[in-house]
Amino acid sequence: MKNLMFLVMIIFSIIITGCGNNSQKQVDKLEGQAEQYVKQNDYTNAIHKYEEIMKLSDEKQYQSKIDDLTQKQVIKLEREAEQYTAQSDYTNAIQKYEEIIKLSDEKQYQSKINELKAKDEENEKDINLVNKILDELKNVLKNPDSLKVNKVIINRL
Repeated sequence: MKNLMFLVMIIFSIIITGCGNNSQKQVDKLEGQAEQYVKQNDYTNAIHKYEEIMKLSDEKQYQSKIDDLTQKQVIKLEREAEQYTAQSDYTNAIQKYEEIIKLSDEKQYQSKINELKAKDEENEKDINLVNKILDELKNVLKNPDSLKVNKVIINRL
């Protein structure tokens, strides 16, 4: 009976040791994938890999890596938002600032979003006005006799 109990304990310890090695292999694999993403400046996917590692390992070093990569991603998104703003592409700039808020929970970007939304609305009004004028000009070209009537309409715009 003692021999059987001893055999069961040995098998049990082998299973536990094997599972630990498997878990470490998985952590190493995920860490390698994360580092590849970092080299490609794909911080979002790198963060996701480190978050997967955190589920398998309770080591604090991975949380500091996540925090560092989150900050790098925020900086990257800020640059992209600024580039879109410089190109007057306010929709994409707003999207980048919203990503920053989701990622870092920093509310300071909400004022930038509100400012860009106002600019975007102004651009939309300008575009609508130009389209109305173009439509009127097309009508004039089709029917030159209506020029007097259209001149009044254009003056109102």
